[in-house]
Amino acid sequence: MSPLEDKPDLETPSAEFLITKGKRDLKCLDPQSAVECFAKACEILAQQLGDLHDDLAMPNLLYGTALLELARAENDVFGEHVKDKELSSDEEDGEEEGEEEENKSHSVDEGSSGDEAKGELKETRHDERSAEATEQGDSVESAKELEEKTEDSQPSTSTGVTHETGEIVENDDQKDGNEISTLQLAWEVVEVARRIFSKRDDAEHRLKRAECLERLSEIAQESGNIDAAISDLSECLEIRKKDDPSNLRLIAVTHFQLALAYSYKEDFKSADGSFGRALECLEQSKTQYDSELNSLDKEDDSKKERISVLEVYIAEVNGLLKDIGERRKEIYESSTVRKEIEDQPSKIVDRGGPIDDISHLIKKKRPAENQNGYLPMKKAKVNDAEEKEEKTQEVGNGKST
Repeated sequence: MSPLEDKPDLETPSAEFLITKGKRDLKCLDPQSAVECFAKACEILAQQLGDLHDDLAMPNLLYGTALLELARAENDVFGEHVKDKELSSDEEDGEEEGEEEENKSHSVDEGSSGDEAKGELKETRHDERSAEATEQGDSVESAKELEEKTEDSQPSTSTGVTHETGEIVENDDQKDGNEISTLQLAWEVVEVARRIFSKRDDAEHRLKRAECLERLSEIAQESGNIDAAISDLSECLEIRKKDDPSNLRLIAVTHFQLALAYSYKEDFKSADGSFGRALECLEQSKTQYDSELNSLDKEDDSKKERISVLEVYIAEVNGLLKDIGERRKEIYESSTVRKEIEDQPSKIVDRGGPIDDISHLIKKKRPAENQNGYLPMKKAKVNDAEEKEEKTQEVGNGKST
């Protein structure tokens, strides 16, 4: 078949092809391409079957997962950009300091040549500053003109989120603060998948609903809504313990995620309990895998695939045991340090007097005699002396008469 005959199929891919490609892109850490594939697949299926058809549950869950990974990638990119900006600013500061030192050394050398050199240096600096001011004024005017031109040339945008590519198109309402973020879109898509899975109450669909709840909890944690994340994970854990109790590794991972959520909320007691239950489940899971592996005949070719799978599982469990143990230790140490810091002020207060008696801490102020009563009292004493002197004179005059 010639390339020209294949071209129409490439232009209009099927939903199944897009879903397969999206899964591959998601595994290859290309969330942007995965988002576009899943969004297009959901659009095709919605046009054919309706928005809440059962066949749209899994594509919506995959679409929401890709959006979550895209949001995480965007946050990582912004973080790296900030770090690079800080590093570049530090380098610029270092260069400016070096230039200032050079200028200082040059000015010292020029200062030794006398007052005439100083006058010339002042004139050149004045000319440079005036030239810079002129250039800045021209650049500001040109920037304003360019901004006005771009504002005039920008077309008005239409509504909202394009379901085809998952990209957000900014309109007038979104400029006013109603822009839908990637995380918000991810939450809405996964919530649609959860609603579709909830229409059936069998074990398979309940476990899929638990997967949706796990994804919703991750979105909530990325958004900073820890209470919602804990609620979703708790419901997810109960479903998995009821409908898939033999999958101890998955239950352990759910306990681990719940422990992390508790630690983000600084509920270290609940976090430690969840860490402990996660480790218990992993130990039981490892025992099961080891027992099954030892019971298999390693020489039997038909069992080699299962043996390799069990070896991978055991390696994963060992890695999880190590990671969870280290994380539990870190959180325990941080909680201990925090408790010591919180208890430290109370110990300092206990050494002193009662809290309501702080008179020993107040520096008593000297009476303001010079401002209010001291000088007038002096004047009053002078007046009293004058009156006494007048009385004595009157008495003397009376005697003389």
